[in-house]
Amino acid sequence: MHAMQQFSPTIAAVDSGDPKADPAAFRRCLGQFGTGVTVVTAAHGDELVGMTANSFSSVSLDPPLVLWSAKRTSQSFPTFKVATHFAVNILSSDQIALSNHFGRSGGDKFGGVSWKRGIGGAPLLEGTLCSFECRKAAEYPGGDHLIMLGEVERFVRHDRGPLLFAQGRYCMAADFADPTDLSKATGQAHAGGPMNEFMTALMYRAHGVLSAALDEGRHAEGLSVLQSRLMAAIETLPGRTLASLLPELFLGLNAAESTVNELVRMGLVEADASGGLTLTAMGRDRNHALHARARAIEAKELSGISPGEIASCRHVLDKLVRRAPTA
Repeated sequence: MHAMQQFSPTIAAVDSGDPKADPAAFRRCLGQFGTGVTVVTAAHGDELVGMTANSFSSVSLDPPLVLWSAKRTSQSFPTFKVATHFAVNILSSDQIALSNHFGRSGGDKFGGVSWKRGIGGAPLLEGTLCSFECRKAAEYPGGDHLIMLGEVERFVRHDRGPLLFAQGRYCMAADFADPTDLSKATGQAHAGGPMNEFMTALMYRAHGVLSAALDEGRHAEGLSVLQSRLMAAIETLPGRTLASLLPELFLGLNAAESTVNELVRMGLVEADASGGLTLTAMGRDRNHALHARARAIEAKELSGISPGEIASCRHVLDKLVRRAPTA
């Protein structure tokens, strides 16, 4: 017998409770689990369907089985239900716009999108990380979803980076530094090796230092990362709809809609009849307080670095951002 170890969390839980009593909080909790992003497609006759999904999972190597879950209330569900095959298109890191495109309801999903027909007619999208063409092997009830099991008949993999999704926002894969390596690197800013040679590695480590400090400021203002990011975007681009803000946010559509609803309930954001979003007076005050905290935290973290060095760093980062392709 092992004695039970008691633990005393130093930070109170953000969400907890019965999922039936608070489904929104339950959904947020599920969203803490990071996944890849897929677009699952199928065809039945002339009907083509596709939807963004992160419910994909491998099941078995022998036989080669995978599964995903289709939402029963989606407009494309009837076609997925009768199709004999489906394709799982795993998105690459530069396909956020494609994820958001297939995450919306209705409309022609394949107009303006490069694709070709795969096994069973299921569309294969261009530029993906990999794809699995599957024969539907079985179906299982899963509450408001239907679990579809597929036997993989063909797969393709490309040498690209994956698009990831966690905590309601899109992410990219990055190697997690070994703490022992980080401690050895302390005080060796001019040492050789990839940890100090490449800009991307240095920016990743610097981001970790600053974001950890900024998290404290957000918590003090009672805001989550997603809430603060949305409020900043709304103040910068007032009157825009959520759909037009998405390319600036790197957020998933469902997470963004849920966050907007939270901010409206909190009295921080309001929407007009056409869906244009603006901050309320309370929202502007909260945003300004958060910015003041952020400036103070950033000044503390950058203390000891000359204004000229900081200005040069900002200049380089600004140039890199401006080179990034727009969605």
